[in-house]
Amino acid sequence: MNQHSPTGGTTAAQRFRWVGSPWTRLGTLLLIVGSVGIGLLRNGVPTLATTQSWVADFGAWAPLLFVLVYAMATVSMLPMAVLSAFAGTLFGIPIGIVVVWCGAMLGSTAAFLLGGGRTAAAAVDPAAGAWRGFLQRHGTWAVAVTRLVPVVPLGLVNYAFAITSVRLHQYVVGTGIGIIPVTVVLVTLGDQATSLQSPVSILVVTALGVLLVGGAVLVRGRRARSTKAVDRTVSDDSGCGKDESR
Repeated sequence: MNQHSPTGGTTAAQRFRWVGSPWTRLGTLLLIVGSVGIGLLRNGVPTLATTQSWVADFGAWAPLLFVLVYAMATVSMLPMAVLSAFAGTLFGIPIGIVVVWCGAMLGSTAAFLLGGGRTAAAAVDPAAGAWRGFLQRHGTWAVAVTRLVPVVPLGLVNYAFAITSVRLHQYVVGTGIGIIPVTVVLVTLGDQATSLQSPVSILVVTALGVLLVGGAVLVRGRRARSTKAVDRTVSDDSGCGKDESR
């Protein structure tokens, strides 16, 4: 079959394969990380006063600009806790939560795709291992539970899941749910930065502690249940193999 168009150009399928090729993804990733790195080297890490000045200069466009900056920082695997708190200080709690959530979703999804994340379902191959099949079936909850632990770097999780069998829709839904508690806590903490002894600040710090402990417990429990499920799958496959050999 001729893969070229009648005019000698490339087909839409060929262009899509070129856009989704590993080299294109790597080039895009290096471009984003390089841009962020050059910006930090030339201007240094922006202070709160500097960012407040930028917000005043950009006016109504400031939240959108912050979303883009947050997304690029997420792709570059920079620490996001301080930037999330900045959003609370700059925009307040309601807008800050929306801005951070949108920036985290945009950056996390971009990182997942740039890392080679799956966009479509793939058949579960028993030879590929039981964990692969388990993640394909329960990827949404695996992502959501992992996101609940604030100590796990956002960027590291993005690229880690990109090389698993978790599919795009599972990753997006799990991320959207899982980042909500941490986003609310960090943005609220930034909004209350000038009054850390207020009841709201104490409540937020307590909530952060609960997330740390509760998230760790959930991850440990989920890991234990996942291991049992995988063990059952392996034993079932082994049992089927024995029956077939008889």
